[in-house]
Amino acid sequence: MNSKKANTPERQAKAISTQMIDCFKEKDSENLKSLFSQHVQEKYNLDTQIQEAFDSIDGDIVSHGEPDGQASGKSTDILGTEYEEIQGEVTSVKTDKGKSYGIYFFAYREYRYDKDYLGVYCIVVACEDEKNKDDMVFIGNIDETSV
Repeated sequence: MNSKKANTPERQAKAISTQMIDCFKEKDSENLKSLFSQHVQEKYNLDTQIQEAFDSIDGDIVSHGEPDGQASGKSTDILGTEYEEIQGEVTSVKTDKGKSYGIYFFAYREYRYDKDYLGVYCIVVACEDEKNKDDMVFIGNIDETSV
């Protein structure tokens, strides 16, 4: 995960959201995979999960909402920050077949215990169409937290 110390959590999350949607538009599995933490890259078959996520989007992406991101959680103790999470989203992802999706990510921005956890741990592709709104595909694991 590309990170600059001067980046706020919101800026970093928005940048990842922008990279994420660009990867989906271009079907760029290698750059999408590079957003994930080393831990997730080693634990899950991301190539298969990414292909399933690409396949779940019916058609080519023709437009989308503004990439967005925010800080989503932080834990501190007497020694300082234990971990800090960020999340982001791109909604209103429209395809040439008239389908609509939301694409969301969850990541560790800081993680004191193991630097291999820094980066995205889950991307979710969710259908926004009313009759298919429960259709979701996960890359990584939404429960991939070790705290």
